[in-house]
Formats: sequence, structure tokens, C-alpha cells
Amino acid sequence: MGADVSVRLLKRPDLKIKALWMRDVKESAQPDIRGLVRPPRYIERIRNAFVDRMDFINRGEVNISFRTAGYLRFNVFGARSKVDTRFDYGYTASADDTVGVSRYTFTEAGVSVRFAFKEKLFDTGKFITSLGTEYPVLYVQYTRGLTGILGGGYAYNRIDLRTEKTFTLRDFGKSSFQLWAGYIDRPAPYILNYTNRSAYGPNPYVATLFAFETMRMNEFLSDTYVNLFFRHNFRSLLIKSKHFRPQFVLVHNMGWGKISTPERHKLASFKAMDKGFFESGLVINDIYKTGISGFGVGAFYRYGPNSLPKWNNNLAVKLSLNLSF
Repeated sequence: MGADVSVRLLKRPDLKIKALWMRDVKESAQPDIRGLVRPPRYIERIRNAFVDRMDFINRGEVNISFRTAGYLRFNVFGARSKVDTRFDYGYTASADDTVGVSRYTFTEAGVSVRFAFKEKLFDTGKFITSLGTEYPVLYVQYTRGLTGILGGGYAYNRIDLRTEKTFTLRDFGKSSFQLWAGYIDRPAPYILNYTNRSAYGPNPYVATLFAFETMRMNEFLSDTYVNLFFRHNFRSLLIKSKHFRPQFVLVHNMGWGKISTPERHKLASFKAMDKGFFESGLVINDIYKTGISGFGVGAFYRYGPNSLPKWNNNLAVKLSLNLSF
């Protein structure tokens, strides 16, 4: 649950001040670039069904968003959060401590930036809508954790980065990629680190987008990481039948990360990803179509230093779902 109110300043549709409050559970240790990143697509939200490490968050925030001349958008924010970990976990201030804490107060200030080179805009006078750009869109966020202000107990510098782009290749289909990266400069509780976008849960039946299909939920924890998700859709170029036009999609995902002080994180199990993680796969969409829905199948295989001992545990076969809107 939560609420928010926003006010447009100086009659400019791109200049707003917003106050918000939330009291809800949220997946732990996931990057959150405030205010500028598009909401996830329906298929990207499938992995939410597998999430089992959650935090209860009570947060108040004030932010100001605006657009400058050129192709930049800014979101400047200040926030205070009270966090209650809702899984078996404790964070210790030193490696010698045996009992950790699972409740925290964070006071943060920061800025997020969106850069879309040569982005085309449509201005109605009341709001501005993006018509897209031919270039990758870049998001960067800097967050400073503050102590001694509103009860904040942790000081840190955290940087989150994301970029994405879809390329249409004439007579060859469409390629899409997302690059995610993050860094926090000192030891901090689990929620401020990164668990990667894994999508292999207890019942991994449906494939998602831009996530690791064979990585177990919460398998890795990092304080510095970089992930690359790539997929190429041949569309209906390989099979052109009047009534049967499946789409073949090649998928490759890889990542790297490190955790500097694993001994401070008690009870929760995880591994380091410093040797890298690699998986590839093939998805066949629209094997069966009805109305706006298409159903298919995907197979993904995990390999490299973090592959599992048994070959069948590295393999994930999933249903693919495609909606035409």
C-alpha cells in the first residue's frame, strides 16, 4: 500500500515535485533506479512469482524531476526507509559478531539520470511523451547513504547503471539487449547488495525476458556486478507458412559479480559470482496462436565455471508466452 501526490511547477509539464509514501513488501537486493525507468513488461514480471526473499519497507520520499535542454532527464530525491527483513538473515557490523540485525533505517539522497540521444518527443502542453530514439537509452543513479540524519544508520555510496536497446535488422529480424551494473563502496546489509535477475524458482514453467533462466533464486550475492542479457528474434523469417509462422529467438545471458565481505551476512545462503555465469538458449514462440495470445517453448542451458555437476540440472525447459499488444 502507499500514496503519492505530484505538483507541476512553473506550468512546465517536465518539471514536477512529488511526495510519496509506501508501506509494502518488496524483493530484497534488487536495483531500483527511481522515477525514470519504464515499468517492466508483463512477461518480465513472471519471475516475481518465484521471489521468496522479501523485505517489509516503510518509506517516505520527496523527489523533483525535470528535463534539460538536449536529451537528459533528472530525478533528484531524498528518502527515509525503515526496513524489516522477512527471511532468515542477519547482518553483522564485523566478522567476529555471531548475531546479526535484521531491521534497519536508511536515509538517502541521490540523483538518477536518463540519457536518450536524439530522442523524439511529443509535447501536448500538459505532458510530454517519448516517441523513441534510434540509440541506446542510458540510466545512471547515484545514491548516498547518510548517518545522523532522520535516524539513518548506514553511510555508503552506491551507483546503479542500466542501458537497453532494440535493433531492427532488415531481412534478419530484431536484436535486443539490456546491460545492468551496480556497485556499493562498503559493506552493507543484504538489501543494498545485488542478487541478479534470476528466474528459476520451485516451479519454473514459464520463460521471462532479460533474466537468467537457469539461475536459482538468490543463488548469488554481489556488491559489484555486471549482467548482459541478449536476444535475437528472427520473427517469421525462417518459416513462412500461411497458417504456421513460429518465431525463433536466440538467447544469451552472462554476468559477473563479487562480494567483498560474505562473512557479515548470516543465515542466508548464497555464492559469489566472481568466475562468471553463462547460459544460452533457444525459444520458439507462437507454435500455437489464438487471438492475441501465442504459446511456444524455450530451452536454456547453463555452462562454464558455475555450471552444476549434473547436466540435467543445468537445463531449463519452459513454456513461452507471447501477447500481441
